[in-house]
Amino acid sequence: MKFRALVLDDNDIIRTLLSTVLMKRGYEVRSFSDPDSCPLFKVHGCSCTATEACADMILSDVRMPHVSGLEFIEKLRKNGCKVKHVAFISGSWTDIEYAKAKEMGCEIFNKPFNISILDRWLDSCEKDIAADRVLTRW
Repeated sequence: MKFRALVLDDNDIIRTLLSTVLMKRGYEVRSFSDPDSCPLFKVHGCSCTATEACADMILSDVRMPHVSGLEFIEKLRKNGCKVKHVAFISGSWTDIEYAKAKEMGCEIFNKPFNISILDRWLDSCEKDIAADRVLTRW
């Protein structure tokens, strides 16, 4: 099964590193330097059916220009997005950001992060993804 991940980070090096790790695992990767440039942010309502997914997981920086990663995920969820595997990555968390990410049920990684910890999270996500799900075209 091929997995799809979205990577959002305004830091080119981090975005490229995450994308490379995911592609080496065989993932289809869509990466964006800002949530505002992601097509999912511009739609009003999730168009995925019960067996479809626009992505299997989302890895996002917290602080980015224009829209924060937290605001991005909040909007997707308000629109009915079904992506349940979300991780936030930040080098400097405020108490409010950290609490909000935890409240949203998201995984938290601190920059710099160890790739082996990311790999373990990806392994657990992959085991939880239904084999019959279909990735939407977009």
